Amino acid sequence: MTDNLPLVGKPGRSWYPEGIIMISACAGLFLQLALAVAAVPQKATPTAPAQKLPPPVLDTVGDIAFVPLLAEGFAALPLQQKILAYELSAAARAGDPITYDQRGKHFPLIRRVLEELVTHLPATLPLKERRLFTDYLKLFYVHHGYHGRNSLKFLPEFTPEQLERTCLLARVAGARFPGVTTPAGLKQLLDSLHRPLFDPAYEPQSVVKHPPEGMDILSASATNYYPGLTLREVERAFTPPGRERYPLNSTVVKVKGGVSEEVWRLGTADGNIPPGRYADELSGVVAHLDAAVGHALPGGDQQKVLRQLIAYFRTGEPEAFRHYNTLWVKDRSPVDTINGFIETYMDPRAAKGEFEAVVFVTDEPLSRVMHLLADNAQAYEDHAPYLSAYRRTGIKTPQANAVAVVTAGGGADPILPLGINLPNEQALKQTYGSKSVLLANVIAATDRALAERIAGEFSCTPAEVPLAQRHAAEASRLLISAHEVLGHGSGKTSPRLTGDPRRYLKEYYSTIEEARADLMALWSVSDPMTEQLHVSSGPQVAQEAFRGYVRGVLASLRRVPRGNSFEEDHARARQLVTQYLIQKVGAVKIHARGGKRAYCIDDFAAARRGVGELLGELMRIKAEGDYAAAKTLVETYGRTFEPDLRDEVLLRARALKLPSHLAMVAPDLVPLRDAAGKITDVLLRYPRDFLGQRLTEAAAAMPKAPIPTPQ
Repeated sequence: MTDNLPLVGKPGRSWYPEGIIMISACAGLFLQLALAVAAVPQKATPTAPAQKLPPPVLDTVGDIAFVPLLAEGFAALPLQQKILAYELSAAARAGDPITYDQRGKHFPLIRRVLEELVTHLPATLPLKERRLFTDYLKLFYVHHGYHGRNSLKFLPEFTPEQLERTCLLARVAGARFPGVTTPAGLKQLLDSLHRPLFDPAYEPQSVVKHPPEGMDILSASATNYYPGLTLREVERAFTPPGRERYPLNSTVVKVKGGVSEEVWRLGTADGNIPPGRYADELSGVVAHLDAAVGHALPGGDQQKVLRQLIAYFRTGEPEAFRHYNTLWVKDRSPVDTINGFIETYMDPRAAKGEFEAVVFVTDEPLSRVMHLLADNAQAYEDHAPYLSAYRRTGIKTPQANAVAVVTAGGGADPILPLGINLPNEQALKQTYGSKSVLLANVIAATDRALAERIAGEFSCTPAEVPLAQRHAAEASRLLISAHEVLGHGSGKTSPRLTGDPRRYLKEYYSTIEEARADLMALWSVSDPMTEQLHVSSGPQVAQEAFRGYVRGVLASLRRVPRGNSFEEDHARARQLVTQYLIQKVGAVKIHARGGKRAYCIDDFAAARRGVGELLGELMRIKAEGDYAAAKTLVETYGRTFEPDLRDEVLLRARALKLPSHLAMVAPDLVPLRDAAGKITDVLLRYPRDFLGQRLTEAAAAMPKAPIPTPQ
């Protein structure tokens, strides 16, 4: 997919460099959506009076800016499709609590405590002190516990004493903390959370792929996929490969005599398959998916798709998920969803899928570039600068559309990607193709909040700024589209590999795949065929794509305020590409202008040759499963950066009040019902209070059982 600030990709997600994001926000961006559903024999419901649109930025907390996510075409949908979107959105939000447990074993309990506290803050509490708690909860919601893009722990600004004192006051005001019946019980609860909340040395990073001496990537990481286990214990249990029956959807736990997989599933109604981990949350997901089935377009594939997704959540069987993916990539419904255990960024082994969900509607007019790239995917593959043995043949035309996101949940929320390409499994891509989406309203929101300031501050020369203003919007759309459609969909593996490449490349797989997709996009946007197909308006667009890419890599250094290394795969991928062009090829230079450094490209032909050279090597590495070569490249070019350059970038960003991330505040879907309870319309309401939106949702979805204190 694609990140909402720095864009760059993943087997399923792109997150591209910030400087490339200059999409102009167009009024009525998605009003043409009705074209996508015009063939549906159903009368559209009358629309409510237009709501006044919110400002580009709703709030800022620390390095986070909260921006509204507009989905202006929703009102034009027929009623059946609105109700479908409503149920799919409810399913997306029902699974959101799963992500907190996956990110860290203490986080579900911390979330409950914070929600009770903030909901019952005493009216007498001074505003300054009140904001200490509300601001921290906002950030906790945004990151699900750890910084989502740099995996670093963030600490509250309130003290343990302030927390205890305020919790006691909140308890008097009606707060009900989990398992607490006395003040002594409250103190015991807060003592159990002291280190997770306040100790910077306790589980300081969620994902660590370069562990300190004496630790490994699992014991050094705080994520909750392998509680208490070392990498050696896990590898010994699952050797030879294939012994891990549920590699994507299980928590591996210690048991007497070894390890066991706790499968993430609801269980079947007949009891033949028992419930597993996250059964309570999945019951809500499945209930809303089941309701959505009745509103899917009749005569199409979407009903089959949703029923198969339900079957997967019930059984947890990998084959059920593969079958779901084969159906989903063919489905062309105008209202669609991604829902499940999908991306593996948060697992140091790149195996376990974090829960995520996105609901979106297709925008046909804005999908033109995606369609052209998809229709010519084979030609681009034939032009790729790697050996013919690694080129795909007979490419099935991938689905590719621009969409407007309505709702997101789990790891995709509220820091949304800019593009998505799924499924991730290489064998499925090669056999059945893939589906790519450009999240157009996310890009537009990003542009409104950031684009001009980034281009003005981090461009190489003043002359680049007007070039960015003229061409970056087109370059951004094109690069993201090529990343998803051509990048992740390209190449094939060697017949010598007996499984998915991630099994061989292990912790380096996601970085290699993201860099490979970025490189394929850069190579393709500068292919003369792109201009000949009228996908691009000219060579200046490709040049801006290159400039914006490296500009964004420099600007994104502000996102890692401590240390000198990247742990997140998208950041490593972008750094790998840029530093290879700087150090190995010499096509990107570091120039200083007025004491401010910038990444500059003087020779675009040399930059493209370097891109082709590195792309060829990364394709070989993936195709052959060459772990040693992957490690060498990532460790040499992708992992570390100069702290003094980062400090300079931080100072410049702070002077501009430039946030490091954007949290997308999605609209509320509000059903209108008649006297019999039947839905007569679904309205979009744009909230201006992110915290209020989340607390309302939390109050409506209280867990059925107390959350146990982690051991």
